Amino acid sequence: MKILIIAATNEEILPFLKWKDTFDKQQDKNQAESLNGHQIDTLVTGVGLVATTFHLTYVLNHNEFDLVIQAGIAGSFQKEFQIGETVFVVSEAFSDLGSESKDGQLISAFDLGFIEVDAFPFTQGQI
Repeated sequence: MKILIIAATNEEILPFLKWKDTFDKQQDKNQAESLNGHQIDTLVTGVGLVATTFHLTYVLNHNEFDLVIQAGIAGSFQKEFQIGETVFVVSEAFSDLGSESKDGQLISAFDLGFIEVDAFPFTQGQI
């Protein structure tokens, strides 16, 4: 299986990168670098949706992967999540996709009428 691990910055996946570097150095140079038959590549994209989209699209257009895992630090407006807690994102709403009102409240692009809530790739305003 060919796996791609992506993150915005090296620091977000630094323990993994250190482990992978040690593992790779221990491999016989005549063998394909693999872990139990799996090839693991990494991609550090830079911070933000635009940087991630650009770099990931480029890599996926030039390579084939069986699995892509995005790892790293993420933010949430859900107060029940503790800092450092691991989460599995099922759907996402973009908090910065819209405008800010005079009183500092987010007005979504959907509420502004710029995007229909079910326009591809959204379903009820979420991905």
